[in-house]
Amino acid sequence: MIVFITAFDEATKGNMAVILPVLQKTTTQLINNQAIKDNLILTLQSLPHIPLFVATHGKPFYFEDNNGNPVLEKEEINLLSKRKTYVFACWTANELGRTQWGNATYYGYTGGVSTPDADDSRLIDIQKPIFEYIIRNFSLCNTEIEIYGFIENLKKEVDKALDNLFDLWESDAEIDTSSTDAFLNDIWKKLRVYHLNNPETILHKVGFQTDIFYEG
Repeated sequence: MIVFITAFDEATKGNMAVILPVLQKTTTQLINNQAIKDNLILTLQSLPHIPLFVATHGKPFYFEDNNGNPVLEKEEINLLSKRKTYVFACWTANELGRTQWGNATYYGYTGGVSTPDADDSRLIDIQKPIFEYIIRNFSLCNTEIEIYGFIENLKKEVDKALDNLFDLWESDAEIDTSSTDAFLNDIWKKLRVYHLNNPETILHKVGFQTDIFYEG
């Protein structure tokens, strides 16, 4: 698996703090200063069809590298063909994901998505299993049924994390859990999956049923 994680502001550094501990050593990692457009393009070209996991900022038509530059605009879209891609970033399901219909499997998000709260190690420990589940399982899904199962199990992982978050709050009422709660809800509710020739977007049955309109 190829892993592309930026860390150029508070939100993306929060992503990195929660995701890095769960990465397997066998992944090809483009992290922090290595997470730039040229490096990703070269890696995708040299490793065709290998799954890609991304965590960064996004807009409807692209996601950003560690310098804030757009990555995988229209001229590079073909590099996602026949590849399973998961992009934890705002908005990319609205347009970038649609470009992969018929060619690949693309997991992305509609609207803005809350990022993990990395201000307290206890919050990090609650959020880590979510990304561990995603990274270990999204690329194993080959059918629509398996993708629906993946999303349903993601929701179950979130429910366990929310229980742990409530227990933490009960033991320490001074801790601010609002950002973690927002992250845990967005990560499954706003998820969209475009899978090969399936004409419908795959999403959780009680998640956001319509795309969130981008007002730029």
